[in-house]
Amino acid sequence: MSDKNAVVVVAGKQYIAKPGKLLVVDKIEGKVDDKIKLDKILLIWDDKKTEIGKPIVKNTVIEATIKKQFLEPKIIIAKFKAKSRYRRKNGHRQAKTSLFIDKIA
Repeated sequence: MSDKNAVVVVAGKQYIAKPGKLLVVDKIEGKVDDKIKLDKILLIWDDKKTEIGKPIVKNTVIEATIKKQFLEPKIIIAKFKAKSRYRRKNGHRQAKTSLFIDKIA
């Protein structure tokens, strides 16, 4: 039996979800080992059948477990204007969540 795959919307971005795989998304509220359900599924497919949502696939949910909450490495933002002594340096670390996809039901 082949596993189902899905395109899911999490925090306004689209990701391909496969059962048994890790998915790194923008931060979702919750603690480590919390079970969550993702219900904004745009597309589901396997070897035999493809189901397209209009705009979402009804009666389908993805069950996932939060594995880790973390910050990405810092990026440095530098602003500079010539001949005017204007220099600004700033840093940013994006918050991310690692999800383990349990099943697509």
